[in-house]
Amino acid sequence: MGYDGMVSVPFLIEVEALEELGFLSQPEASALAAFDAARSSIFEIARRIYSASRQTSYRIAAEDCR
Repeated sequence: MGYDGMVSVPFLIEVEALEELGFLSQPEASALAAFDAARSSIFEIARRIYSASRQTSYRIAAEDCR
């Protein structure tokens, strides 16, 4: 979840996106740890996607991480 002022902006991140960022080796066992480790990269990608267009929700896919 991100915020633009007082507006919350939901983001979903695909497991493949965590793999593309190089933070996920065992999908089920390490997804949360991978998200925490990739947090700054995820925020930067989310910022870039959000700046490109305004929507009600967003999905971060592996191709967004390249």
